[in-house]
Amino acid sequence: MKLVVSTGESSGSLPLVMGRLSERYREDLESDIRRMSTMLEPILLVVMGLMVGLVAVSFITPLFKLSRAVH
Repeated sequence: MKLVVSTGESSGSLPLVMGRLSERYREDLESDIRRMSTMLEPILLVVMGLMVGLVAVSFITPLFKLSRAVH
């Protein structure tokens, strides 16, 4: 990056170079965000499934204990 900025300064086209550089960094950031969200989506799905399963087990377990106590 330092070389790109110094080249832009010496050629007198620093605004153009900085615009291209900012566009490149924006594209890299968007790509990284897409990749991260693609990786996080299945992990969050599993975590939510485990939470729902835990709630379901916590409701069903006392019902089974009650049915055993009745018989």
